[in-house]
Amino acid sequence: MTYIFIGYILVFFHIKINGFDLLANFVGYFLIYKGTDILSIKSIYFNSARKWAFGMTILSFISSFARFFRDIAYHPIWIGIGTVTVVMFLYILYQIDKGLIEMEESENIALGAGKLLTIWKVQVVTQVLSTVLSFIQDKSMQIIVSVFTIGALIANIVFLIQFYSIKKKYEGVVAGK
Repeated sequence: MTYIFIGYILVFFHIKINGFDLLANFVGYFLIYKGTDILSIKSIYFNSARKWAFGMTILSFISSFARFFRDIAYHPIWIGIGTVTVVMFLYILYQIDKGLIEMEESENIALGAGKLLTIWKVQVVTQVLSTVLSFIQDKSMQIIVSVFTIGALIANIVFLIQFYSIKKKYEGVVAGK
C-alpha cells in the first residue's frame, strides 16, 4: 500500500519550476500500478486498478512531454485528455477502494474502507462539478467553480489522510500475523 500512497501524492501534488512538474504524474501512476500489482492477488479490483494505472502511466508520460510544445499543449484535444485523466484517476481510486472493501471482508479485518468510499464520493461530486462548471464562460460562475475546486482539494486531502490510516492499520495487521 505504500506504493499506492506515494503514487497518490505524486499524482495529486504539483510542484513546478518553469512549467516542469518535479513530481511527475507518470511516476505516481507507475507507483500506483506497482502497488496494485502487489495487491492484485487480494482482489480483482486491484487487478482492474493495476491495468488502468498502467494506461495512465503511459498517457501521463506522453502528456508530460507534450506540454513543452506550446502549439500542442493548448490544443483542445489536450483539454479533453485532461478531463479524461481526472475521470480515469477517480475510477482507479474507486477500484482501489472496492479492493480494500473486498479485502476487509475476505480477511475479516476493519480498515475503514467504507469511510474511504464516502470520501471518494465527495471527491467525485466536487471534481466533476468543478470541471464541468469551469467550461461555462461566465464571471459569476468563477466563484462557484472556485468553491467546488476548494471542495475537491479538501476531499483529496481527506482521502489521502484516510488512505494513510488504512495503510497503517493494514501494516499492523500484516505485522501481527
